[in-house]
Amino acid sequence: MKKLLYLLIITIIWAGCKKDEEECCDPTNPEYPNYDPCYGENEVSAAFKFYARYGIGESAEWVEETKFIGSPILFAADDTTADAYTWYLGIDTFTNVTQVQRTISQLPNGSYPASLVVEKSPNLNCFPMDDGRDSLYMEFETVDFCEAQAFGIFKGIRQGVDTDSIDIEIYFADFNTGEPCTDNATPFFVNFAGENDTVAGSIGATTFSRMFLDGGGFGSPRGEVIVQDDETIILDYEFWDVNYSFRGRKIQ
Repeated sequence: MKKLLYLLIITIIWAGCKKDEEECCDPTNPEYPNYDPCYGENEVSAAFKFYARYGIGESAEWVEETKFIGSPILFAADDTTADAYTWYLGIDTFTNVTQVQRTISQLPNGSYPASLVVEKSPNLNCFPMDDGRDSLYMEFETVDFCEAQAFGIFKGIRQGVDTDSIDIEIYFADFNTGEPCTDNATPFFVNFAGENDTVAGSIGATTFSRMFLDGGGFGSPRGEVIVQDDETIILDYEFWDVNYSFRGRKIQ
């Protein structure tokens, strides 16, 4: 009993010391000795990102991409508090806005330039060499719909179901001829039930890295595919009224 009481006292003392240590080590609090007035501050930056619309209408989600299969593209500055913005998007120039949305469905496949110039009053106390102006040039790429990352063969495991890895596949082909990526092509799903099955289904909103499976969840899968930059896949879907969570990697 004494040993248990001793351990309890030591634990309380250690937790108190730990709490005090954390409280006295806040670099954002001027009352503490390690206060750093430049903590979390940054030089003026023109950093921006490309986003694809994932869905329809104003409520659609925007997801970060660098490749696009025809969805509108959103150019968005990371810093929304600057004094001036100038966007150079192809032959067009836009000023004094933090974001620009453009339709790119008519662009031929290829790479396209985008530049942003930002001006802002610099924090000279932290960055005495900052002139308050920064620019960034980047490129985005348009590709065929069938180059979306969700199409292909993936090796992985349906969590809680498989003990060994299985291969699943999503492809887009003519229902009658099997010719890939025709105007009237249908999405097909292979081995989603783990029985070497192949079923036709439907898909909804799609970006380069994401795809919504728009089936009913019974005879055709319903769920979402997310393929990350390292080609790992997150696939959660319902099929024949069973919910699956597939995790793996793209192999083809």
